[in-house]
Amino acid sequence: MAQFLELSVSLSGVLPRPVRRFRIRHTATFADLHAAIMAATGWSGSHLWAFTAERLGEETPIAAPCGPDGEYLAVDGFPAPPADRIRLARHLGPAGATECRYLYDFGDGWECRVLVHDLLVLHERAARRWVGAEFPWPPDDCGGPFGYARLQEALRTGEDPEGLLAWARETWGWTGRVDEAALRRAFDGSGDEAPRARRRRGRGGSSGGAAEE
Repeated sequence: MAQFLELSVSLSGVLPRPVRRFRIRHTATFADLHAAIMAATGWSGSHLWAFTAERLGEETPIAAPCGPDGEYLAVDGFPAPPADRIRLARHLGPAGATECRYLYDFGDGWECRVLVHDLLVLHERAARRWVGAEFPWPPDDCGGPFGYARLQEALRTGEDPEGLLAWARETWGWTGRVDEAALRRAFDGSGDEAPRARRRRGRGGSSGGAAEE
């Protein structure tokens, strides 16, 4: 028996609003949650990211990757604790909050709402489990909400003078449709599987150490 959080991750700033829903162990770290979000969305993880939560009326960083020399990443001027040492149970669930924010690619400026729907006790050996998806997720490196709107317009009209659709297909395999069977396989198949582009751009970070309760 193990405790799992059932979470949804929804993307702000775009319509229709994409949602991914899955279960992850309550004892997982925020680095594990980041990896789950990458598998659920198709993003590559090649950019900086952070989790924040509201504390006393202000958004405060609660977890992020460390820099190459082990330094804490500064988010809005505040150092963020290392994501691979902070467990979800410390901030999310019955003893914590019911939601937080996930920031990805500080250049494109993506913001996601991570919402806790339930705490379940399951006979489950896996670290995480897929639940479902609504609406396509933007491809990585597409330019944030504004760039994605241009890509959506090209998909809707069939007029694509900039070659955005060809770029999205060739680089990320993006089709503008939700292939839930493929998402489920990628998500459930490996706890550390990360989507990869045919041509990688961007930057990211990771850190080591034992997780804190």
